[in-house]
Amino acid sequence: MYINTFKYKPEDVACVICAEYVKKLGCTALSCPCLAERMEAGTVGYAEAVAELFPYRPRLTARIMRLAESFPGTMWQDNTHRKRMETLRLLLGCRKERDTPEFFAALYLLTSSKELADRTFNCFFRGGIDFRYARRRGISSHDYTLLMAAKSLYCHTAEVTQGDLAEPQIIPDEAFRLLINALLIARFGLDALKITARHGQREYTLRRLIRREAGGNAPSAGLLFPSEGR
Repeated sequence: MYINTFKYKPEDVACVICAEYVKKLGCTALSCPCLAERMEAGTVGYAEAVAELFPYRPRLTARIMRLAESFPGTMWQDNTHRKRMETLRLLLGCRKERDTPEFFAALYLLTSSKELADRTFNCFFRGGIDFRYARRRGISSHDYTLLMAAKSLYCHTAEVTQGDLAEPQIIPDEAFRLLINALLIARFGLDALKITARHGQREYTLRRLIRREAGGNAPSAGLLFPSEGR
């Protein structure tokens, strides 16, 4: 049996060797064709990553820009958040059919605080997550928002929608940051946790200019939350 252990390095995904790169213009692609590979190599910045998640949405753009500008240099709440998630992964072991990006995104959200981790510990089993076992009585509004977001991501339900993300009254800033980070994990897997810089290797100013002149119709990865009326 052959096991592929190859991992992309920054020099393997340099923009200057890409067919979409033009010397005087930089990257001319509307969406980076090597984003997953660059994510693995750790050369994607937070601002570019969140820009790739969303289609053009005027009500959400300003909030996304503020989020990117305030990126603290890590996807974790703090070091205890990292330890809680890593410890739970160790306890659960590895199961290929269970360990999807959506599973890790939910795991990231549900271990973001000790209280939420304690309330949802019984939801985890070797086959996945069963949200019926979460202890909701007396839960804070912040933790309840994260619990419902985790369920939306993992079960593809509509407890949290795209419209909710644009409303600070529904999803306050701290919960919003964690939800966007979870969406990055759901889109790119655990490689998203490698993001440590606000701006990465790729220059994408031209892409934004073209998107604006095209009326916002440039392709996008889109959100994993179900949209309204779906």
